Amino acid sequence: MPDGFTLRGQVGEYVSNLVPIINSKYELLVINPSDTLFADAEIVFLLEDILANEKDVLFVLGIPVLKLGFDLTFPNLPGVTPTPVPSASITALIGLGVALLLL
Repeated sequence: MPDGFTLRGQVGEYVSNLVPIINSKYELLVINPSDTLFADAEIVFLLEDILANEKDVLFVLGIPVLKLGFDLTFPNLPGVTPTPVPSASITALIGLGVALLLL
């Protein structure tokens, strides 16, 4: 993944906070919709507006689900220079016991 781009997760209408790509990696992507209607829904991952080949499912377990080393691949990555994204502080959000944290 190219540095300077941003990654987000999406479940239905819910969109996570943007996470910057640094050293070709992402860290701490939190997918935490506050509505349990998203339980068992498909999670898609987007680098800018490019859909990842991989998908996941949002499970509601009452505790955060941590997935370490969740590799994502993207077809046809752009060759353009991305817009720099300022660093953001890490905030853990848990609402109604629904959260997915990708490290």
